[in-house]
Amino acid sequence: MEYKIEPDIEIAYKDLIETIKDACLKQQKSNLNFELIDKAFLFAYEKHKTQKRASNESYIIHPINTAKIVTRLILDENTIAAALLHDVLEDTQTKEEEIENAFGSDILMLVKALTKIESLQYKSVEQKQADNFRKLLISVANDLRVILIKLADRLHNMRTIVYLNEEKRQRIARETLDIYAPMAHRLGIYWLKSELEDRSFEIIDYKTYNKIKSYLENILEKKEEYIRFIENSLKEDLLQNNIKCEVNGRVKHIYSIYTKMQRKNIDLDSIYDFVAFRIITDTERDCYNALGVVHKLYKPLPNRFKDYIALPKQNMYQSLHTTVFGPGDVILEIQIRTKKMHEINEEGLAAHWRYKEGKKFNLNDKMFVWLRKLLENTQSESSQEFLRNMKNDLESGEIYVFTPAGDLKVLPRGSTCVDFAYEIHTQIGDMCTGAKVNNKIVPLRHELQSGDIVEILTSPSHKPSRDWLSFVKTSKARNKIKQSVRELEKQEMVAIGKNLLSKELLRHNITLTSYLKSKTFKDMLSSLGFAKEDDLFENIGLKKINPQNLLSSLEPQKDTKKKEIDAQAKSEFMITIDGTNNFDIKLAKCCSPVVGDEIIGYISKKGIIMIHRLDCENIAKIGYNSERLIKAQWQESKKKIKTILTVHAKDTLGLISKISSAIANLNINITDFKMKKKSEKDIFLLEIEVSSIKEINECINALSKEPSIIKVERGLKKDFRRGE
Repeated sequence: MEYKIEPDIEIAYKDLIETIKDACLKQQKSNLNFELIDKAFLFAYEKHKTQKRASNESYIIHPINTAKIVTRLILDENTIAAALLHDVLEDTQTKEEEIENAFGSDILMLVKALTKIESLQYKSVEQKQADNFRKLLISVANDLRVILIKLADRLHNMRTIVYLNEEKRQRIARETLDIYAPMAHRLGIYWLKSELEDRSFEIIDYKTYNKIKSYLENILEKKEEYIRFIENSLKEDLLQNNIKCEVNGRVKHIYSIYTKMQRKNIDLDSIYDFVAFRIITDTERDCYNALGVVHKLYKPLPNRFKDYIALPKQNMYQSLHTTVFGPGDVILEIQIRTKKMHEINEEGLAAHWRYKEGKKFNLNDKMFVWLRKLLENTQSESSQEFLRNMKNDLESGEIYVFTPAGDLKVLPRGSTCVDFAYEIHTQIGDMCTGAKVNNKIVPLRHELQSGDIVEILTSPSHKPSRDWLSFVKTSKARNKIKQSVRELEKQEMVAIGKNLLSKELLRHNITLTSYLKSKTFKDMLSSLGFAKEDDLFENIGLKKINPQNLLSSLEPQKDTKKKEIDAQAKSEFMITIDGTNNFDIKLAKCCSPVVGDEIIGYISKKGIIMIHRLDCENIAKIGYNSERLIKAQWQESKKKIKTILTVHAKDTLGLISKISSAIANLNINITDFKMKKKSEKDIFLLEIEVSSIKEINECINALSKEPSIIKVERGLKKDFRRGE
């Protein structure tokens, strides 16, 4: 089929072919299938022929440029062809069978993996985004070429993002900065990471971006002569010591400077190392010899030396880093590496792929630890949790810590002793009771630093705490803790359910042991669809099944009146739980709910439902997706409820009388009164009887008008809790 191709498209495609040929020449690769690439281009051109981008240029220009970027990442005809075809399933009427028939199953797999999920209806953009990333990660695990095409696609989109509206630009830039740039970092593709970061930052905070850019341009203009002098001076001294090398200075990229300002809480004028010098040698031995020459020539700064050759980063990065006082006491950062290290440091996975001569990567390689961790997150409960864990695990900051035996563990910056324990082994994490860092006892929430030697203290009887979730950094630790806490809660619910069923059976003069052996129980278990008796006990514990209803066939008619009395007693607080009031209920003192508050029930270890306000800080700590939480609602009633106020006030004469009078004037009864002194402040606990939230608010307003009162809080605060 003959195609008449527009001149601009023809020029763009010829440029792609020339780029591919140059790469083949450079890599001495002569067996690339150009016929396949031509065929993929013509197929994509035909499918996208009538489509335009937001810039009003022909759509096919985007796949051509994506393929051009891919060529720099991997020189493989199927990957280049898939880059040209990557949008045909998503943006045209093309069927999968067409691609498979024309190009085979390998290219179809790559194109399918790059196609977003569009057909399903989602409640939120976040949920859709999470599902698309899940799909992408699973595809990447099967074939790493998927992420290389995706990164190339995102980079070209960022280069042309100016044509989109502001809201879309902000969303895409934030997603790029949070996920795609860190992914490029994890793959070791420095040039791609840097460009994605700078382009995203320019969209998100143009004012700060432009300020740093102008500052750097000014520095480069003023110090260009100085940079050339340092380059020549270093090269001359190294050659005199028989070390063949290249030396070049470069200005750091804008976003890296911004993150340093944020991390150290400093301004631009406080940053001294805008320029980094690279010494590129032939051998690893030359790297260490060069370091000796540099330190002899210039005085090194203490604690600023890093050996990433002996301890490579997870993304294969290797280099020696040192910071020295240069001529005129100007502080210089110097990096020393071999040519091969430099190529891998800049190109990452792409260079490593070439050195492996096209061999397929094994997900068990150390360089893909980060990817295995991300894959563990694909089963996270919620979209929000998945995206948060993914962003945390992709963060570029890393720390290097050691076991007492000298084993190295790489963790995200901000990791704690608990994260370290789970990194060693899940059982070590579950059983950890304490930690020693550099031979000193520290809290489990202690934040680790590079170089720390960490010893975890354990006890076989110890179990993970829900509180750990408030400070752990890694998704592995978070997921394992949640799993353990859920299992412990399940065991508690089974015990509660068993106890509740036993109590109900005793009302009928039947023991639990005999009932569990009976045919009646086995038939009932089967009819409810439970495979094990513990499943039934758990549902009773979680209040999903009422044991009274379960045993209603055993209930004698004469007990009907008693049943009504019991129900009235249990509805003392005018609350229904999942539509019924046939449960043991207590109001939580920590937040003191009253009629009118939004409430929720929490099943205690004794099987009692504690009623909390929905905004109670203790419920927030538990987490709103806990199975121990149960829906609760107030019934219409004028019955008075005892509730607690905690009053903080200045030590003032006659204050107790003023508080009593203010409440009495509202016809509200005080049932208990306590006072504590704390430095120059008085703290009062008031237990009062009210019928609704309206009366509570009137009471708080009346007390707040008294000048001596600092604040009034609802609920029993820590000052009056046991042991305080």
